[in-house]
Amino acid sequence: MNTEKTSLAKSYVVVDIIYKAGTPIALAALFFLKSQFVTKDQYEKNATRITEIETTLRIMAEQHHVNDRQDTTILDHESRIRKLESLIK
Repeated sequence: MNTEKTSLAKSYVVVDIIYKAGTPIALAALFFLKSQFVTKDQYEKNATRITEIETTLRIMAEQHHVNDRQDTTILDHESRIRKLESLIK
């Protein structure tokens, strides 16, 4: 029975040490994890910025489409000019 009391006492000591040391470590880990997430203000700021970037990209894509049409027109004019030049020579 004496060995049971000593093993139980050792178990209590180990559990006590774990709780005493584990509490500050758990709090430090919790604060570290909290610092890794963005705040609501940062999220809204980034969401606004992403919306502005998407709008700019849509405008650029539309301008690229217009440029493609203009390139087609320019190529058509260029081919007509070359045909006229070949007729003149």
